[in-house]
This record gives sequence, structure tokens and C-alpha cells, in this order.
Amino acid sequence: MSAAEQVVNVLLEVDHDAHVKAYDRLKQWDAAYDSHKKLAVLKRKALDVFGQLGTAIGYERALAYAGLTRDDVARQIRGANAHGYVGTEQIKGCKNPNCDQKYERFNRRTHRPMEQETCNQCNEPLETLTVPISKQRLELVYGRHIVGVETNDGQTIWFKEPVAP
Repeated sequence: MSAAEQVVNVLLEVDHDAHVKAYDRLKQWDAAYDSHKKLAVLKRKALDVFGQLGTAIGYERALAYAGLTRDDVARQIRGANAHGYVGTEQIKGCKNPNCDQKYERFNRRTHRPMEQETCNQCNEPLETLTVPISKQRLELVYGRHIVGVETNDGQTIWFKEPVAP
């Protein structure tokens, strides 16, 4: 670069313009990052509200099926404290009576979905069965679910299916 070009660049402040433009880009990025942090907090709050709304709608629907209102309810009964609950769930069962894996529940460790058509052990076809929910499964899987209510007059009303927390 010749001396004349350097003098012209200094007079036109070319380097200063590049510095100002880079600074403006940094300010824009900082503003975008701050907006993202604020929006992430608001999004988390919105998801919490939607979760609570879903539980409330499910609970109100279960009460309506039972013919009750919130004023009729003395307390909610959760799955971990449900004594005498007779709810049912669907599982896949092997048609072969001699199979060791007669009932195939969805298991997170083995990833057996309900859409599976054959048994993992004997390759026989599976059928969908409706079985009562066991006490252990009620405590472990449905422990926080609302499975029924106790009314003000002392009656215990069970829901057809547990309401998710």
C-alpha cells in the first residue's frame, strides 16, 4: 500500500468504519442473546402453565364422568395411596401358554412397544389383553397420578383411568 493510499484511508477513516461496524454487530448479538435469555424464562413459565392446565382439564373431565364437582370432593386419592383401586390397563400377551414372557408390558430397558406383533422369546403372535393394574405398578408408575377422590360424605369414587400429574 502506498503512502498516498494510507493518507487517504486515514482521512476517510476506513479502519474506524470497520471497527464501528464490528462493534454494531457485537451489540446486535448481545441484544439477541439477552432477548433469548428472557424468552427462555418466559417459555419455561408457559410450559409449566400448560402442564398445570392439562392436569386441571383431565381432573375436571374425570370428575364430570363421575358426576361430581370440585365442591363435592374432600380429598384426592393418588396412586401411591390407593387401596382397593381396580383400574385396568392394556398390555401385549403371548398367545403361547408355555412362554416364559406371558405378559409383555412396555419396558424402558428393553423398549418393547405396544405395536410389537411377535414375542421376543418364542416368536408367537402377541394379543392385546386388558389386565388389572397391580399394586406395585400402581405405586411405581402411577404413584403421583390422581386415581380417585373421596367425597364430602365419605364415599370413595375411582376414576376409569388415572389422571396424569
